[in-house]
Amino acid sequence: MRREADDNILSKSESGSMLGSSSIWEELYLGNIANIVVGYVGNVNNYYTDIDGIPFYRTQNVRSGRFSHLNLEYVTKEFHMKNKKSSIKNGDILIARVGANLGMVAKVDGLKGEANSANVIIIRPNKDLDSDYCSFFLNSAFGQNQIFGGAVGGAQGVFNTGSAQKIRIPLPPLPEQRRIAAILSQWDDSLSILTKLIEAKRQQKRGLAEQLLTGKRRLKGFGGEWRKGQISDVASEFSERGRDKSLTVLSCTKHFGLVKSLEYFGKQIFSQDTSNYKLVKRGMIAYATNHLDEGSIGLQDLEDSAVISPMYTVMQVKSNFDQKFLFMLLKTEEYRLVFASRTSASVDRRGSLRWGEFSKIPLLIPPLLVEQQAIVSILSTLDEEVNTLNALKAKVQEQKRGLMDLLLTGKVRVKVEEV
Repeated sequence: MRREADDNILSKSESGSMLGSSSIWEELYLGNIANIVVGYVGNVNNYYTDIDGIPFYRTQNVRSGRFSHLNLEYVTKEFHMKNKKSSIKNGDILIARVGANLGMVAKVDGLKGEANSANVIIIRPNKDLDSDYCSFFLNSAFGQNQIFGGAVGGAQGVFNTGSAQKIRIPLPPLPEQRRIAAILSQWDDSLSILTKLIEAKRQQKRGLAEQLLTGKRRLKGFGGEWRKGQISDVASEFSERGRDKSLTVLSCTKHFGLVKSLEYFGKQIFSQDTSNYKLVKRGMIAYATNHLDEGSIGLQDLEDSAVISPMYTVMQVKSNFDQKFLFMLLKTEEYRLVFASRTSASVDRRGSLRWGEFSKIPLLIPPLLVEQQAIVSILSTLDEEVNTLNALKAKVQEQKRGLMDLLLTGKVRVKVEEV
């Protein structure tokens, strides 16, 4: 039933309204169309129990548009009975109210029975508000702007029930809400398929890399035994300093390798004085001397010459060995585990793996440079396919955001079949 205009409805002409002047939708405060409470706040350590307890969901279980059952904790039934107010059920909407996940929103689904929660805002829509529509709206730019705008202390602050109650949400008739949610769900399904394709392609590449880069699997047309060696046979440490102050400063990341520091972090995190920074030329490899076990290693393919902090080790690959082949080998999970083992056994016990120890790490050396290059070509093709899928996914996400802007504000109306 369509809600009649009353004092709870925000004026369509009120400053900040999301509705177009021609829209006949109402714009309501969320607190007037949903019950809003806060999940448990406090220390729960003494109430955790095994899987026979009550499932306990926290901010890490709330992802943008997705409710996660991973990394789940359990609390005692006694705790649950004393804190029924913070219990959740399927169809509730959760907003992470603190921490790194602040502002993330997800609809609760997949619960098999009773469950409890902590550090989340629990929104339980009434009969006039569809849960899926509400979740899509709160995940949209309109909803997110209001969540972060209402967080006390800004992006690192706390979002509370008072701010949640004041969120303004355009409310079309219930059948139209459901139709909008169904359309946006189809886009989510497409994104989910792309995500699975990307992960499958990555898994394929990881598996093939483990086989090809270690000689466990050979390409057709290549013979001869791979000889045993160590990293010092194919690369040497490079410690020249980059005195040119105009050179770009690089940083090394776990997932993206070497990056331009200012562009990546959006601010200067390196020293004002870079005169002691190491020179790293195109084709060289650099790794984080400390915490290499986390996978922080990169191939320099960004600039002809750049500089990097002295905390990194830089190596120059010898001319008879392919730079990309060595880099891909060192990025495999097999070698990450080798790094972790060598790091934990290092002499200084400070989590570092200096060149002296790093250079002794064994590897198998293909007899021909052309075989290395053929392997690199195959694995690079798989990388390109992943990049293409990622670009497609980003395009679909952009189109979905544009569609949300139109559908969630009534700028474009959807047809609802009459029953």
